[in-house]
Amino acid sequence: MAIEGCTIHGLRNGIRRIIRGEVEEHNGKFVPSTAILARVVAYEDRRLRLQASHDGRKRLERDRADNVVELDPETRARRLEQLKELTAKLRSFS
Repeated sequence: MAIEGCTIHGLRNGIRRIIRGEVEEHNGKFVPSTAILARVVAYEDRRLRLQASHDGRKRLERDRADNVVELDPETRARRLEQLKELTAKLRSFS
């Protein structure tokens, strides 16, 4: 019941931290209480979600940076005119 709803990755990482002695509230002499285990696993689940979110944002930023195209002023002006013409055509349909 204490770890109900947790992920396998959170459970695995939490137990690994307990075994390595990285959990301050657990002295390592006995098996951790269910409350300590639940707190450690919940912490690991939150940490993993945040890490995945951060990694996804970094990947998105990297992909966006790779897709940036620098235009010379002449091409930029030509494309701006094309967009204005397209906008005018779209407005005529409504």
